[in-house]
Amino acid sequence: MHPHRRWFGLAASIVAAACSKEAPPAAETPRTAAEPPRTTAASEAPAPASAQPPASPPAARMSEASFDLVIAPVGEIAAGKPAKLEIVLDAKGEYKVNDEYPHKFQADETPGVTFAQNPVKRDAAKLETKKLTLPIVFTAAEAGRRKITGKLSFSVCTPERCLLEKRDLALEIDVK
Repeated sequence: MHPHRRWFGLAASIVAAACSKEAPPAAETPRTAAEPPRTTAASEAPAPASAQPPASPPAARMSEASFDLVIAPVGEIAAGKPAKLEIVLDAKGEYKVNDEYPHKFQADETPGVTFAQNPVKRDAAKLETKKLTLPIVFTAAEAGRRKITGKLSFSVCTPERCLLEKRDLALEIDVK
């Protein structure tokens, strides 16, 4: 596996791509300070179906020192009908979402998927002091598994500095 990429789960993945030539920090699942870092080995068997909680829509998550990032479907995804994903950026600590930056998500072409708007720009987003929610509306032509990919451009700031970030995002979805 390429060192700049880390895939989470079978249903969803998120890929970290740094703005500089340095290797980005590894993406990880959010955890409390008392918990050691968690990784899931490919050889770990899932819990029996009876022990698993009810299925929830797949989501991809990334957590870094200055922000948490999640991409997840909203509601059911049915062939031939508009569906929605949401990208949620949560600024951490003293960081805030940069309200002057032109945040956007540029989706990659996906066979059998049409996006209502591409790129999805800041004017479609809900912007709060510490949170940005960006809706991605699309229609899948046929039932089956699809992988939605693209690049999110965003910025978070402290009073002293602003970080200009870009992350490649990927989410596998099941279209009914």
